Parts: sequence; C-alpha cells; structure tokens
Amino acid sequence: MGISHFPPLIPLVLFLFLLFTPDLSEGDPIPPSIFYESERLRLACPSHNGLHDRMIALTSGTITPSLDGTAITTVEWNTFIDIWISYMKEVPPAGSLMTENGSQTLARWKFLCQLCLCEQETGRVLVAGDTVPETPNYGCRGAQALADKCALGFGCICVAKLKNLKLEDIDEKFHNEGISKFKEALMRMPRSVRLYAAFRRWYWWVPFELAEYMGHTIHFHIFTGDLVEGTNGQPVSVDNPMSIFEPDNTRLSGNLDLFFLGYT
Repeated sequence: MGISHFPPLIPLVLFLFLLFTPDLSEGDPIPPSIFYESERLRLACPSHNGLHDRMIALTSGTITPSLDGTAITTVEWNTFIDIWISYMKEVPPAGSLMTENGSQTLARWKFLCQLCLCEQETGRVLVAGDTVPETPNYGCRGAQALADKCALGFGCICVAKLKNLKLEDIDEKFHNEGISKFKEALMRMPRSVRLYAAFRRWYWWVPFELAEYMGHTIHFHIFTGDLVEGTNGQPVSVDNPMSIFEPDNTRLSGNLDLFFLGYT
C-alpha cells in the first residue's frame, strides 16, 4: 500500500535535479566577423596588370591550382588554359606577353568576375544568380563553374579588412571568454581572409584583459594562414621573425596571386 506513494516522487526528484544542476552548455561562439571592419566579406580581384601576370603564371605552369571542391572538371580547366595559351606570344627577351585580343578578353572577364558574390561562411566565390537584376544580360551568372574560374583562373578572392580589436569593440557577453575562444574565431575565418590579412601585415595587439603575457600579439602566417603568436609583433617560435615574409618559389607557388599588388 505504501509503495503506491513513491511514483509521484519521481517527477519531483527530476525537477529538483534539473533545477540545481549547473548549466554546462557552452555559450555562443565568438563570430569571426567581430574582427571585420565591415560585417560582410567582399570580392577582391587583382588589377589588370596583376591579372596579366597571373595568366602568364597559369599558362606557363608556374602555378597549378587544385580543382578539389570546385565545379570545374579537368577537361574544362584544360580547355580554359589552352584558350589562354592561344592569347600569349613570345617576345624575346621579355618572354611571354599577352596579345591585344587577350588583353581585351581579360578586361571583359574582370568586369564579369567583379559581379560575383561571396559565401560569407566559407569565403567561396559564388555566381550572382538573380540577385543582380540590373544586369539581366551579362555578369556573374549561370553555372557555379564560372565563379570558380573567377577564383582559380583570375585570382578573385573573398576578403575582409580586419581591425585591431579593442575591448570596447567586444560585446559584453564575450568579455569573460578566454583568449582561446578568440583564437578559434580567428581560425574560423575563411582561408582567403586570413591570407589576405597576412598579406596586408595585419596584427592583433591583444587587449590587456585578454592577453596571456605583456605585449601579446597575434597575426597570420603569410603562406599557411595559421596563427602566429608573439611579443610586440615578433613571433615567439620563429628564429628569424622576418623569415615568414621571405617568399621562395616552392612555398609561393600555391599563393602566388596574393603577391600581386593592386587588388580592387
């Protein structure tokens, strides 16, 4: 008879357990955009001279972008390269130069590519679709392979200008987060954003309240996009601090487009 009184206690016990059990769930992750001067990524394409040099590098085999994760087939890419080879001419001793027809075609491609969009999470260059109604007959439209050619072929990348984040710039709900959470936010940035920031010599002078030591600074490695920490801008783990800014042909080949000045 007494046993029948126990079942009603079960809901009460569960209620008390949930009431007094601390919430172990993590708070909201810090968004990478907290470091952006503008909230959205924008598309940046090399200058005309930069595009010219890039096409010479592509057609000569100096750089060979990977097609992984793109909508471009090997056959399409080889055809693309063959077309641009036909626009080249040998002019000793200068080497390969682009024909006038090639230069005009390059200008048209640049105009088209500048109408592409940026995927905000991944930094992938996207076709504009119907989001640019004022250009119904041209522009970055159609299959995704077109936007991928703007990225791989013409070096257009999604970038953001980063700021030197101050404590007053940070939402109060993140004030008690450790520096590791901010490092995670930095590494969640698209790789193109991190490499572009390194190219522009961006540094974060970590606010005193978050810093792990005096003069704590963070920036990105110019070839890998990985975090490099140091003191007053000097890396703590590199014997020659400036060595990360000294390109060699082997390491440079994968990111050659980042060394063309004049992104627009």
